[in-house]
Amino acid sequence: MFGFGGRRDVVQDLHRLWDTYREIVSKQHHVRSELEKVYVLERREAELKAHLARIRSIADMQTATNEARRILQEEYHFVALIEQHALRSRQRIDEQLSLISRVKRDLSRHR
Repeated sequence: MFGFGGRRDVVQDLHRLWDTYREIVSKQHHVRSELEKVYVLERREAELKAHLARIRSIADMQTATNEARRILQEEYHFVALIEQHALRSRQRIDEQLSLISRVKRDLSRHR
């Protein structure tokens, strides 16, 4: 809670507010990093479309099937990593929103 006591209390309140803002900015940096991973995913999607076109062009069904299996096995691991990143992003966003709510609540007491 931010209180308006003496000068020392106000300075301590400002230090706590500064620390909270710094934590929010840190979490925003992590969210930005996670968004960059989404762009990687979009590039990956384009690569998969190219793989699919190549597989469709393979005349031998067995060769096409084997190639498709190989690609799917690689992608399964990649999708699991994406899921982990998404869950971490959601957690960081939730933490950030919680911090922002706390600051707003504390500051609104002094209006």
